[in-house]
Amino acid sequence: MGFLERIQKSIRINRSLLCVGLDPDRERLPETIDPDSDGVRRFLMDIIDATAPYAVVYKPNMAFFGSMGIEGLHLLKEVIECASQHHAVILDAKFGDIGNTARHYAHMACEGFGADAVTVNPYLGRDSISPFLDAENCYSFILGITSNPGSKDLQKRELIEGKQLFQHLAETLESDFPGNNWGWVAGATQVGELAQLRRVSPGRWFLVPGVGEQGGALEQALVASRTPQGNYHALINASRSVLYASKGSDYAAKAAEAACQLVEQMRQCPSFDSATV
Repeated sequence: MGFLERIQKSIRINRSLLCVGLDPDRERLPETIDPDSDGVRRFLMDIIDATAPYAVVYKPNMAFFGSMGIEGLHLLKEVIECASQHHAVILDAKFGDIGNTARHYAHMACEGFGADAVTVNPYLGRDSISPFLDAENCYSFILGITSNPGSKDLQKRELIEGKQLFQHLAETLESDFPGNNWGWVAGATQVGELAQLRRVSPGRWFLVPGVGEQGGALEQALVASRTPQGNYHALINASRSVLYASKGSDYAAKAAEAACQLVEQMRQCPSFDSATV
């Protein structure tokens, strides 16, 4: 089953669009968890089990695992295997490199680690993207408009013809890569730009970070991401607000509560159930 089929199945079952980001920051772990690889393993496995009824996809961030060295990379594979038993998995690494290297990154992410999808940085150009889009069984989320304040430095820079760089990028990639095996990363803190991206890419899936601690508004982001047919083709990511909902021994239960609250907010959006199929 491909990535899109997996998420659509989970969306129907859980009535949710929640992506749970797995970013194990050892300085923020609950007090009952040791800050070593065994402790992080226990923490993440508990989080996955607790949030599975509310999530539709998981997104481990490679940097948090890589900072633990080789043990962290072994743990990343374990976490992907565990999460995959419930839902699809996006490996968040924002890969961006020249063609042959990009081909190996794609193989590493989806064959080596077993992820269903990966995040990709497009700013090395077409030849850095095509190896990911050519890879079998590997969906790509390409950085479109990101949630960080620094997005204004390049992505929002106005070009001579009056368009912003992210708009030019979107139009170029839509023209060059018309297939349905990729979508956009579009930050919830950039609602206006997210809506512009939707106009250029009317049917693509968006991975939407920035809800929660980064301050993005969930309902505004969801409404802005609706397709012309009225469908919510958006995966709303929450990481820290779910993972670190409690510093105590009830961390898993509190993570489930936080995830449930986000899902309930989603379900209040207009025509949610009929627009998520």
